[in-house]
Amino acid sequence: MKNIEEKILMADEEIKQLQNKRKKLISQQKQEERR
Repeated sequence: MKNIEEKILMADEEIKQLQNKRKKLISQQKQEERR
């Protein structure tokens, strides 16, 4: 059971990292559009 909880925590970390990556890409895209 603990194993599943650890996997969930790892997935949460991955989600945070991907959301940050997405924010960076969106802001880059907006900068590209301004040019």
